[in-house]
Amino acid sequence: MGRQTGLGGREGQMRKTGLLVTVLTGVLLILMGCAAVAEESESGVIALVPFADEGFGLRGVRPVEGWTDKAMLLQQSVALSRDELVATLAAQSDLIALPKSIGTYKGRAFIWDLYTFTTRLEEAGPGIYRVDMGLAERDATFYMVTLVSEPSAYAQYEARFDTVYRRALHALEPL
Repeated sequence: MGRQTGLGGREGQMRKTGLLVTVLTGVLLILMGCAAVAEESESGVIALVPFADEGFGLRGVRPVEGWTDKAMLLQQSVALSRDELVATLAAQSDLIALPKSIGTYKGRAFIWDLYTFTTRLEEAGPGIYRVDMGLAERDATFYMVTLVSEPSAYAQYEARFDTVYRRALHALEPL
């Protein structure tokens, strides 16, 4: 079953690249404190709810709004080559290439290549951010699950962040 995004050819790829840039810019604003919505719950339990996104052609689970103001979880698909994807990520960070994968994770629909790295994010001002990213490719489309946080926040909430990230990796699948 193919993706149904309404975007085809080079124009569709450019729109998808624009969406990737827009989403990553949104992460930067949130991490800079412009969208802090809620504090961590005392219990540490984070509710996950199902979602479907026809624009990105995927479905999975996501944390409820306000789950944290210390990290951002992104789930998306892009119809780009690996080189184009890396170039898009590099334009917004200090990456030159993807770092070496730290392993794989078997989810419901994909076997994910996992990456963990720290980087400066072009639009976020000074600071280093921790990025946990899963990449999977199917039918010339990359699927991404990305958790972006400040390293100190990750150290403080590592178990919670890791649980949300792994559950998102497990559940994400094409529509």
